Amino acid sequence: MNPEPDASSTTGLEPRPAPKLAPANMIRKILGRIIGLAAILSALVLGAKVASQTGANPQSRDGVIRANVIGIAPRVSGPILRLHVINDQIVKKGDVLFEIDPEPFEWAVKSARANIDAADGELINSKTGIEAQISQAKSAEASLEKAKTSLQQATDSYNRMEPLAKDRYVSAETLDSARSARDTAAAAVRMGESEVAAAHSAVKNDAPLWAKRRAAEASLGQAELAVRDCRVVAPFDGRVVGLGISEGAFATAGLTVITLIDMGDWHVEANFLENDLHRLKPGTKVRLEIMTDAATTYVGRVESVSSGVALSPEPPSARASLPVVQRELDWVRLAQRFPVRIRIEPPPPDEVLRIGTVVTATVESER
Repeated sequence: MNPEPDASSTTGLEPRPAPKLAPANMIRKILGRIIGLAAILSALVLGAKVASQTGANPQSRDGVIRANVIGIAPRVSGPILRLHVINDQIVKKGDVLFEIDPEPFEWAVKSARANIDAADGELINSKTGIEAQISQAKSAEASLEKAKTSLQQATDSYNRMEPLAKDRYVSAETLDSARSARDTAAAAVRMGESEVAAAHSAVKNDAPLWAKRRAAEASLGQAELAVRDCRVVAPFDGRVVGLGISEGAFATAGLTVITLIDMGDWHVEANFLENDLHRLKPGTKVRLEIMTDAATTYVGRVESVSSGVALSPEPPSARASLPVVQRELDWVRLAQRFPVRIRIEPPPPDEVLRIGTVVTATVESER
C-alpha cells in the first residue's frame, strides 16, 4: 500500500480546481446564452422573411421623379419688349410668357393691306375695260349677223336669176349685178368674222389680277400671324425653370427662350431587375416613398416598362436613343435593370414634385 503523498512534496504543476460560481452568476450566464441563441434565430427568421418579401415585392431604391421639360421658342425674331414671368413661377395654359416688339410686323400688315387695295383698284379698272371690250365684241357679232343676212339674201336672189338668165328672161347685166352683190356680201361676212375674233381676243383676262390679289391676301395673313406670334403664351400648365433672359434681349425664331416643366406629366422612373419584370405589368400598384415628403407614402401605377436599354451613352448626334442603365460591376455577371415608368395617383402637392427627387418604389404584392 502506497503511502499518501505529503503536502510538502507537491510540485505546483497540478491543475487548479475550477472556481465555484455563485447561483446568481450561473443564472445570468445561462440567460445570456439563451438570449444570444434567440437573437441569432430571430435574425435568421427575419432574413428569410425579408428575402421572401423581396421576391414577392420587388423594390427599386434609385427611382427619380421626372416630367417632360419643354423649351419654348418664338416663331418670330425680335427684341423682347416685356417679360411676364420669373424663375420657378407656375403658369397656366394661355398665360403670356413674354412679348416681342411687334412694330416691324405691324408695318408689314399695313404694307400687305395697301397691296390688297392696289390689287382691288386694278381689278376695278380692268373690269371697266373688259366691259367695254365685251360690248365691242357684241357689236361686232351683231354686224356679222347682219352681214350674214345680207349674204343670204344676195345668194337667194342670184340663185333665182341664174335659171332665168338661160332663157333670157333676165339680162346678163342684171345677173352680173346679183353675182356682184352676193360676192360683196360674202366679203362682208368674212370681214365681220375677223372683227368678231379680234374683239374677243381684245377682251382682257383678269385672272392674273385675281392671283395678285390672293397673293396680297396671303401676305396680309402672314403679317397678322407674325403680330400675334409676338405674344408667346404657355401651351400647357407648367413651371418656369432655368430662366436666364431679361427684357431687351433679342429672341431668335426657333431658339429656346424659356423652359417649362409640364405640370401634367409628373411620373417616377425607377430601374428594376430584369428577373422582376414579370411582376410589373401596366396598372400594377406601386408604393412610393418620396424623399421630399418622407412622412407620406404615395401610390403609383405602372404605366410602361422599357423594352430596351443602352449599355453605354450614345453620341449626341444620335437622333434617337435608348435609356442608359449601366451595370454596377463590369467583371461580375449582374442582372440588367430596366426603367419602369410609374404614374403617381393622385399627384403629390407642387412643393413635393421636383425633377430628380429620389424615390423608393416597392411593388405591392398581389396577395
